[in-house]
Amino acid sequence: MSKIGEKEKEASPNLSSSSLFKKSLDGLKQIRPLRTSFFSKEESKKIRIPRLKQIANIPRTLKSWERILIFILIGIILLSLGLWIDIYYLKHSRLVPAKGGQYTEGLVGQPKYVNPILAQTNDIDMDLSYLVFSGLMTYNEKQELVPDLAENYQISEDKKTYIFTLKPNLFWQDGEPLTCDDIIFTIHRIQDPDFKSPLRSSFLNIDIEKIDASNLKFILKEPYAPFLSSLTFGILPMHIWEAIPAANASLSEYNLKPIGSGPWQFYKLQKNKEGNIELYSLKPNPRYYGSKPYLDRINFQFYSQFDALLSDLQSRQIDGVGYIPKEYKNKLTDQDFLNLYSLELPHIYSIFLNPNRSKLFKEKYIREALEYATPKEKIIKEAIAEAGQITYSPLLLSNTDNLTKREFDPQKAEQILEQEGWTKGADGIYTKGKDRFSFTLTTTDWPEYVQTAEILKAAYKQIGIELITESYNTAKIQQEYIRPRNFDALLYGEVLVHNPDLYIFWHSSQIPDPGLNLASFTNKEADKILEEARTIDDPALQQENYNKLEQILNQEIPVIPLYRSIYLCSISKQIKGIENEKIVFPYERFTGLSHWYIQQKRQLLKQEE
Repeated sequence: MSKIGEKEKEASPNLSSSSLFKKSLDGLKQIRPLRTSFFSKEESKKIRIPRLKQIANIPRTLKSWERILIFILIGIILLSLGLWIDIYYLKHSRLVPAKGGQYTEGLVGQPKYVNPILAQTNDIDMDLSYLVFSGLMTYNEKQELVPDLAENYQISEDKKTYIFTLKPNLFWQDGEPLTCDDIIFTIHRIQDPDFKSPLRSSFLNIDIEKIDASNLKFILKEPYAPFLSSLTFGILPMHIWEAIPAANASLSEYNLKPIGSGPWQFYKLQKNKEGNIELYSLKPNPRYYGSKPYLDRINFQFYSQFDALLSDLQSRQIDGVGYIPKEYKNKLTDQDFLNLYSLELPHIYSIFLNPNRSKLFKEKYIREALEYATPKEKIIKEAIAEAGQITYSPLLLSNTDNLTKREFDPQKAEQILEQEGWTKGADGIYTKGKDRFSFTLTTTDWPEYVQTAEILKAAYKQIGIELITESYNTAKIQQEYIRPRNFDALLYGEVLVHNPDLYIFWHSSQIPDPGLNLASFTNKEADKILEEARTIDDPALQQENYNKLEQILNQEIPVIPLYRSIYLCSISKQIKGIENEKIVFPYERFTGLSHWYIQQKRQLLKQEE
């Protein structure tokens, strides 16, 4: 070993591992303050963290403009943060309907039978029954026939037996279970002549049998395709009505305080000193099996005159009017707080020509000339205040582009008649040999019918056709003119219900009473189509057949279709969610009522949205 090595060895003490580690730690402790402190030891002793009280005193040390500037900056920061949160929330949320609010509708008249098998003669009764009761089947917002109380149904191959299965856990509004017994009981009450139900004629030849508590079957004598659509009437609770004799049914208090199974249930009614009902309220049915409504109440306020109703509507004491007479339409058109709804109805008003009474109408060219001479647009403007639409078909099935449109053309009418040898006499009326173009038009004494008849009389006279008009009350028209077909021409309306049985309107066997072939129309091809359609349950195939029938009627012109009516109602703009465009009956304006709402709330969007 070198001397230098020996000296180094002598200079290096013999340190153990533990003492070396201890010295290393001591060295680190000396280094740490040097590496982490930015102040000298004396300066570090002077620095202290301020207490809350000291922080609170800071504004006192600032000048006024400094304090104002700080507050402005803080306000800007808070405002920006709030705006950012609002923008984010609005961007990631949407307005949705919320529960709450009431809708009050005004109607002229009085409820009498809020009873689904007695209500058919009163629109107000039908309105209320539709909301309180439910049937085996119903029509949705798209006018599609769908199960209601029924979960499903089956139709036998011979189309004579219908088996229904009810939804599970059905209850009446008083908590009692709803079973097949209730449906069978209701059918039997309809068939009972003492109950005097307007539905009786539709169920005379139908048997009903119980399979078990949830299944039952209807047995028909003959196939009848529209049968399902006849099962939309409400069902009565057997445990309430079985104790009431059929002959006393019209006297029961349950006709005004009903217990049903529909989406709404009776809440209360108020009468005035004369005993007339002024207010009728419904509330949501908590036991209803379908979608729950947003509104808390539906109220109906009744009036004896429309003017009083209109006054309350304009002063916003009510939210809507269920039906607007055509003469009041203009008074409500410009009300900025109301929405005016024009709902299309399948109610067709036509001139029915009777070839068995007037030989004029045996000739097709006569019928054709008469339609060209008919001022349909003038009738709509002047007789019904534009509460209707011109139609060229008595069926309303096809696109009008597929039909011959015989629009008002007096010269065309004259040309057709003169080509067939008709000439005008000294009085300006067409004659041909011993025949004179003159006939009588019979109609009801309703103002719009009378005014329409007068418009026709004037228009026909200008062309050279003599029209004699006569009008009577509805009962007389029915008994003395329609039933015996005692008319040359009849101005009248027909209602085409859901899936109408066109057989009773157009088959040749339905010319005599009680059939409704008012034009005494006879056509072998049409008869065949109608017979087949009664047995077809395929909607597409049935529609195809009826389209053929419509083409035949359009070409043969047994009637002169004038217009289809429009149902006018008005509702406050605060009521949202109303989507109906077409209805068949006035009460169907409430189809989709569960979607109506007043209140709204914001709902965060889901990630996939």
